[in-house]
Amino acid sequence: MLTLNEVMKDLRDADINTIGIWRIGGVENTTLVKQVAEQAVQEKLFDKVVMTSVFQTPDLRRIQGEIAGILGMKFEKESEQGRAARLHRRIKGKNTILIILDDIWAQLELKKIRIPSPNNHKGCKLVLTSRNKHVLSNEMSTQKDLELNIYKKIKHGFYLRIWWMIPLRI
Repeated sequence: MLTLNEVMKDLRDADINTIGIWRIGGVENTTLVKQVAEQAVQEKLFDKVVMTSVFQTPDLRRIQGEIAGILGMKFEKESEQGRAARLHRRIKGKNTILIILDDIWAQLELKKIRIPSPNNHKGCKLVLTSRNKHVLSNEMSTQKDLELNIYKKIKHGFYLRIWWMIPLRI
Protein backbone atom coordinates (compact mmCIF):
# COMPACT_ATOMS: atom_id res chain seq x y z
CA MET A 1 0.00 0.00 0.00
CA LEU A 2 1.30 3.44 -0.96
CA THR A 3 2.19 5.66 1.97
CA LEU A 4 3.03 9.30 2.44
CA ASN A 5 6.61 8.32 3.32
CA GLU A 6 7.09 6.58 -0.04
CA VAL A 7 5.99 9.65 -1.97
CA MET A 8 8.18 11.91 0.17
CA LYS A 9 11.17 9.62 -0.42
CA ASP A 10 10.66 9.96 -4.18
CA LEU A 11 10.33 13.75 -3.87
CA ARG A 12 13.70 13.88 -2.12
CA ASP A 13 15.32 11.79 -4.88
CA ALA A 14 17.26 14.16 -7.17
CA ASP A 15 16.86 11.76 -10.11
CA ILE A 16 13.04 11.78 -9.99
CA ASN A 17 11.30 14.97 -11.11
CA THR A 18 7.86 13.77 -12.24
CA ILE A 19 5.76 11.47 -10.05
CA GLY A 20 2.36 10.07 -10.95
CA ILE A 21 -0.12 8.80 -8.36
CA TRP A 22 -3.10 6.88 -9.64
CA ARG A 23 -6.12 5.08 -8.32
CA ILE A 24 -9.37 4.17 -9.98
CA GLY A 25 -11.98 6.46 -8.43
CA GLY A 26 -9.37 9.03 -7.52
CA VAL A 27 -10.89 10.31 -4.27
CA GLU A 28 -8.06 9.27 -1.95
CA ASN A 29 -5.49 10.67 -4.40
CA THR A 30 -6.47 14.19 -3.40
CA THR A 31 -6.21 13.40 0.30
CA LEU A 32 -2.73 11.96 -0.17
CA VAL A 33 -1.35 14.82 -2.26
CA LYS A 34 -2.70 17.39 0.21
CA GLN A 35 -0.66 15.58 2.85
CA VAL A 36 2.35 15.52 0.50
CA ALA A 37 2.03 19.30 0.06
CA GLU A 38 1.78 19.84 3.84
CA GLN A 39 4.78 17.62 4.52
CA ALA A 40 6.88 19.30 1.80
CA VAL A 41 6.12 22.71 3.35
CA GLN A 42 6.92 21.48 6.88
CA GLU A 43 10.22 19.97 5.74
CA LYS A 44 11.04 23.05 3.63
CA LEU A 45 11.90 20.85 0.64
CA PHE A 46 10.86 23.57 -1.83
CA ASP A 47 10.79 27.36 -1.95
CA LYS A 48 7.14 27.11 -2.99
CA VAL A 49 4.49 24.37 -3.11
CA VAL A 50 1.58 24.86 -5.50
CA MET A 51 -1.48 22.62 -5.88
CA THR A 52 -4.47 22.86 -8.18
CA SER A 53 -7.10 20.51 -9.58
CA VAL A 54 -7.34 19.92 -13.31
CA PHE A 55 -10.71 18.09 -13.57
CA GLN A 56 -12.25 16.29 -16.53
CA THR A 57 -12.48 19.42 -18.66
CA PRO A 58 -9.35 21.49 -17.95
CA ASP A 59 -9.84 25.25 -17.72
CA LEU A 60 -6.38 26.64 -18.45
CA ARG A 61 -7.25 30.17 -17.28
CA ARG A 62 -8.45 28.83 -13.92
CA ILE A 63 -5.39 26.59 -13.53
CA GLN A 64 -3.04 29.48 -14.40
CA GLY A 65 -4.94 31.78 -12.04
CA GLU A 66 -4.79 29.38 -9.10
CA ILE A 67 -1.07 28.76 -9.57
CA ALA A 68 -0.42 32.50 -9.99
CA GLY A 69 -2.44 33.30 -6.86
CA ILE A 70 -0.37 30.92 -4.75
CA LEU A 71 2.78 32.50 -6.19
CA GLY A 72 1.50 35.97 -5.22
CA MET A 73 0.70 37.12 -8.75
CA LYS A 74 -2.39 38.86 -10.05
CA PHE A 75 -3.49 38.74 -13.64
CA GLU A 76 -5.40 41.65 -15.05
CA LYS A 77 -6.85 41.60 -18.56
CA GLU A 78 -4.05 39.71 -20.25
CA SER A 79 -4.20 37.27 -23.09
CA GLU A 80 -3.74 33.60 -22.32
CA GLN A 81 -0.24 33.76 -23.82
CA GLY A 82 0.64 36.85 -21.77
CA ARG A 83 -0.54 35.19 -18.58
CA ALA A 84 1.35 32.03 -19.46
CA ALA A 85 4.58 33.92 -20.16
CA ARG A 86 4.44 35.78 -16.82
CA LEU A 87 3.62 32.57 -14.97
CA HIS A 88 6.52 30.77 -16.68
CA ARG A 89 8.98 33.51 -15.65
CA ARG A 90 7.75 33.41 -12.04
CA ILE A 91 8.06 29.63 -11.81
CA LYS A 92 11.52 29.68 -13.41
CA GLY A 93 12.50 32.39 -10.90
CA LYS A 94 11.99 30.01 -7.99
CA ASN A 95 15.01 27.89 -7.10
CA THR A 96 12.81 24.97 -6.10
CA ILE A 97 9.10 24.52 -6.64
CA LEU A 98 6.70 21.60 -6.26
CA ILE A 99 3.68 21.74 -8.55
CA ILE A 100 0.86 19.30 -7.81
CA LEU A 101 -1.75 18.84 -10.53
CA ASP A 102 -4.63 16.79 -9.15
CA ASP A 103 -7.30 14.85 -11.03
CA ILE A 104 -5.91 14.71 -14.58
CA TRP A 105 -8.28 12.82 -16.91
CA ALA A 106 -6.36 13.09 -20.18
CA GLN A 107 -3.14 14.52 -21.53
CA LEU A 108 -2.62 18.07 -20.31
CA GLU A 109 -0.27 20.24 -22.33
CA LEU A 110 1.95 21.82 -19.71
CA LYS A 111 3.36 24.12 -22.41
CA LYS A 112 -0.03 25.83 -22.73
CA ILE A 113 -0.08 26.60 -19.01
CA ARG A 114 3.65 27.33 -19.28
CA ILE A 115 4.73 25.07 -16.48
CA PRO A 116 8.39 24.47 -17.29
CA SER A 117 9.49 20.95 -17.97
CA PRO A 118 11.37 19.58 -14.96
CA ASN A 119 14.08 18.64 -17.47
CA ASN A 120 14.55 22.36 -18.28
CA HIS A 121 14.24 23.59 -14.68
CA LYS A 122 15.92 21.18 -12.28
CA GLY A 123 14.34 22.85 -9.26
CA CYS A 124 10.82 22.10 -10.55
CA LYS A 125 9.17 18.84 -9.54
CA LEU A 126 5.71 17.69 -10.57
CA VAL A 127 3.29 15.39 -8.79
CA LEU A 128 0.33 14.41 -10.96
CA THR A 129 -2.73 12.40 -9.94
CA SER A 130 -5.14 10.54 -12.16
CA ARG A 131 -7.68 7.76 -12.18
CA ASN A 132 -5.77 6.18 -15.03
CA LYS A 133 -2.17 4.97 -15.01
CA HIS A 134 -2.01 5.20 -18.82
CA VAL A 135 -2.67 8.95 -18.68
CA LEU A 136 0.26 9.40 -16.31
CA SER A 137 2.86 7.08 -17.79
CA ASN A 138 2.08 7.40 -21.50
CA GLU A 139 0.43 10.79 -21.98
CA MET A 140 2.13 12.81 -19.22
CA SER A 141 5.45 10.88 -19.31
CA THR A 142 5.84 10.54 -15.55
CA GLN A 143 9.12 9.02 -14.39
CA LYS A 144 7.62 7.11 -11.50
CA ASP A 145 4.04 5.89 -11.16
CA LEU A 146 2.66 4.91 -7.78
CA GLU A 147 -0.63 3.11 -7.29
CA LEU A 148 -2.71 4.17 -4.33
CA ASN A 149 -4.34 0.91 -3.34
CA ILE A 150 -6.70 1.21 -0.39
CA TYR A 151 -7.67 -2.43 -0.38
CA LYS A 152 -5.73 -5.09 1.47
CA LYS A 153 -5.73 -8.63 0.16
CA ILE A 154 -6.84 -11.12 2.77
CA LYS A 155 -7.47 -14.86 2.68
CA HIS A 156 -8.70 -16.54 -0.50
CA GLY A 157 -8.46 -13.48 -2.73
CA PHE A 158 -10.90 -11.33 -0.76
CA TYR A 159 -10.12 -7.67 -0.29
CA LEU A 160 -10.76 -5.55 2.76
CA ARG A 161 -11.07 -1.82 2.47
CA ILE A 162 -8.75 -0.25 4.99
CA TRP A 163 -9.97 3.31 5.47
CA TRP A 164 -8.37 3.54 8.88
CA MET A 165 -4.91 3.43 7.27
CA ILE A 166 -5.51 6.65 5.34
CA PRO A 167 -5.38 9.63 7.69
CA LEU A 168 -7.82 12.39 6.87
CA ARG A 169 -7.24 15.99 7.84
CA ILE A 170 -10.05 18.48 7.64
